[in-house]
Amino acid sequence: MLVTRSARQGATSLSNPARIAARDLRAGGCRLARQAIVIGGPAAVPAGVDAELVGLGYDEVFRVSGADRYAT
Repeated sequence: MLVTRSARQGATSLSNPARIAARDLRAGGCRLARQAIVIGGPAAVPAGVDAELVGLGYDEVFRVSGADRYAT
């Protein structure tokens, strides 16, 4: 599980530590990792994160979210 800054905090992409960890997971210890799951809507996790993860080598990115944080 990786944690990044919230879109509510002005984030538009993965935080640098989260980006490095996602890249390291994909290229290093978890070469079999092909999919990523983003938990939270675009107000919580920036919409650009999905494309960024694809750019890091993940084949598919799924987003799970509800009407609000409690529904998620």
